[in-house]
Amino acid sequence: MSLIWEITKNNSSLLKRTRLYGGASFHTSPTNPLNINSEKYTKTSNASVEVTPKGDLLIKKASHDASVRKPKEYVKKTKVANKQLSVTKAAKTIVETTEGEDFRGDLKTVLVARAAKLLRLKHKSKKTTKATQSK
Repeated sequence: MSLIWEITKNNSSLLKRTRLYGGASFHTSPTNPLNINSEKYTKTSNASVEVTPKGDLLIKKASHDASVRKPKEYVKKTKVANKQLSVTKAAKTIVETTEGEDFRGDLKTVLVARAAKLLRLKHKSKKTTKATQSK
């Protein structure tokens, strides 16, 4: 364990705690793939995946060349069009986007699994919405 992590793990502005689920702590960093407050996902992850309200897949990747004074430029966003959102195409896009020497390979599977789960939930919600409207 890192000494810096032990000191800062409970003192982050991005840390959200809940009284439910045994007082779970969530980390809301834009590049945290699972929103878990642990050393593995919080400080060493460089990419995250989310589905926007319009149904597009958004891949967020941290860029280390951005200035500290410009936080909007720190996270580069790659948008995958809604028409291409099959799970296999999304997985291929995620792997291509996260290729490089500065990205941890063990987190690629986490990102692909999260994207697959989000896309399946999105497709299920579309089906239930259509079924509700037809009644």
